[in-house]
Amino acid sequence: MVLYEARDAEVGLSDIAAAGELAARFIADRTFEEYVGDRMLSSAVERQLEIVGEASIECCGSTTRSPRRSLRRSRSSASATSSLTDTTALSDALVWSIATESLPALSRRRVS
Repeated sequence: MVLYEARDAEVGLSDIAAAGELAARFIADRTFEEYVGDRMLSSAVERQLEIVGEASIECCGSTTRSPRRSLRRSRSSASATSSLTDTTALSDALVWSIATESLPALSRRRVS
């Protein structure tokens, strides 16, 4: 059973990394104004953040945090994305902040 759980965690972490990288590519060389003005772009970024949250829950069992509490912490903790499974209540500014600040910080921690 432990090997199965370790494999699931590895797959989940891979999904998190892939979704984070996609979100970063989607907004590379874009401004906040471009992001807000392009609903296809913002929807794509939001979906990648949902994937990060869903994979975090699956591989880490993080179901105890409320999305609102985690979002308040998002500026100081990249792990807050683990509760981003319902983006309907997210503001464009918050999603932009997570995609441009928290995900890159998470990627840097993963590399080190």
